[in-house]
Amino acid sequence: MFKHKGAHQYTWYQDTLRRSMIDLVVMSSDLRPHVLDTRVKRGAELSTDHHLVLWHITSPFHIERGQLRWLGNLFRMPPGRLPGEVFRACPIGKRPRGRPRTRWRDYVSRLTWERLGIPPEELEEVPGKREVWTSLLRLLPPQPGSG
Repeated sequence: MFKHKGAHQYTWYQDTLRRSMIDLVVMSSDLRPHVLDTRVKRGAELSTDHHLVLWHITSPFHIERGQLRWLGNLFRMPPGRLPGEVFRACPIGKRPRGRPRTRWRDYVSRLTWERLGIPPEELEEVPGKREVWTSLLRLLPPQPGSG
């Protein structure tokens, strides 16, 4: 999955001739896109013949911040641009089987209400002012509990 030197891939060494990837990290398949990198950390401070496996993952708060940034871009898009038109479209009829029950627009309006305190009625106005929107996004805590 990730290309690294052999020293950063193997987690167990018996001697200089035998090495193995016996330590395994199990994760849900829906989290796999959020894993940015996996590495094996070597060092004497671990005091074992196994090595430490480190993960770098995308924070859900980082993802939400990107979604809210894209929402601001969608509201400021001029008429005629396809992403803005799709965002503003109101589909009629019933959704086919297997489709999400909520639209991305509904999800994002709930997200702005929870994270920024902007009610859905005022959502059309605030992102149109770029300076106000970016200052609101800066107020978001980067990690849970840090702010």
